[in-house]
Amino acid sequence: MIKGNIVKSNEHGTEGMILAITRDGKRAKLKVFGRDAEVWRTLDSMTVIVDGNEQCWKCGGSGVYQGGGMVLNGRFTGYTGDCYACAGKGTQNNEDRIRNHYYWHRQAVVDVAVAEAERGEFESLERTAERMAKPKPAAKVKIRSKKPAKKAVTNDDSKLIECKECGSLHRSDIPCF
Repeated sequence: MIKGNIVKSNEHGTEGMILAITRDGKRAKLKVFGRDAEVWRTLDSMTVIVDGNEQCWKCGGSGVYQGGGMVLNGRFTGYTGDCYACAGKGTQNNEDRIRNHYYWHRQAVVDVAVAEAERGEFESLERTAERMAKPKPAAKVKIRSKKPAKKAVTNDDSKLIECKECGSLHRSDIPCF
């Protein structure tokens, strides 16, 4: 098993892609399909489904990406270019799958960071990625903890607090991530 393999869990029946393998070769970091979480699993608890080259799902194996148009009188009227997902080859290998994963998921982090910046809550892309990776508690579970005192700050007629728990500046009615 190597990075980029598509695997199936023998225990859970879920599928995912191997993102990293430990140096001792016993565990792997997986992106589980259908979930926004990355998990660590032992290699002996998985079976390889896809290894190596596979027809590109984005371009259908042609190597050409077609966008922004339609077929009119048998001719495509939009724009075309090399398919990013397979680099114009028509097939994806393990390296292509890893590159695509980090490209598409990094874009999600950037989109959330832009939304935070518009709200005045942005710190860094790394901090945004950490907050996105943390699982949120279930709605029915009430978590109580001793929180340190919060210092109130006024900014543009809105009450902002300098939170000692998360180290950021946010409204007092919004919980920490």
